[in-house]
Amino acid sequence: MEIKELKDRDDLVEKYNSLDEGDKKILDSSYEVVIDTNACASRVEEVREFCKKMNYKKIGIAFCKGLRKYGEKLDEIFSDDFEVYSVCCSVCGLTRDEINVPKMTESSEELACNPLGEAECLNKANVDFVVMVGFCLGHEQLFAKNIKAPTTTLIVKDRKFKHNPKDYFEE
Repeated sequence: MEIKELKDRDDLVEKYNSLDEGDKKILDSSYEVVIDTNACASRVEEVREFCKKMNYKKIGIAFCKGLRKYGEKLDEIFSDDFEVYSVCCSVCGLTRDEINVPKMTESSEELACNPLGEAECLNKANVDFVVMVGFCLGHEQLFAKNIKAPTTTLIVKDRKFKHNPKDYFEE
C-alpha cells in the first residue's frame, strides 16, 4: 500500500528548515545538479557534478570483482576531476573458510567478498564520497554500516538480468 500523506507534515517542513549546514549543503547541491543539467544528465554525470558542488576531493569506488570493468571505467572517468581510490570486494584475499560463511564449492580457496575490508580501505584513505558498484545483497548493508563517507549506489547487482533492472519490469 502506498503511503500518500503524513500527519506531521508541518514537522517535516520544520526539519527541512532547520537542517544543519552540512545537510543543507547536500540538499541544495542535489537540487542544483538537477537544475544545472536540465534534468538530463546520466547518473555518472550527476555524481561528478554533485561531488564538485560539495567540494569533495577524494572519491572512493567500491566494486564487485564481477563488475571490475565498470569500477575501472569509473576510476578513469572520475580521475579527471578527483583523487580516486578504488577497492575490489576480494581485497585481502579472504577465503570463505576463514570467515566461516557458506560456500558454493568444496574448495578451501573459495574467495569471500569483503565489504568490511572495502569500508576499512576507503575509511583509511579518508575519502569524501563513495560510489558502490555491484555489491551482493546484504554485503551493501555491512559496507554502509561501516563506511564513514556518504555513499551512492551506481549499479545494483542482478545476476539474472545482467544488472539491468528495466528487464525485471518487462519480464
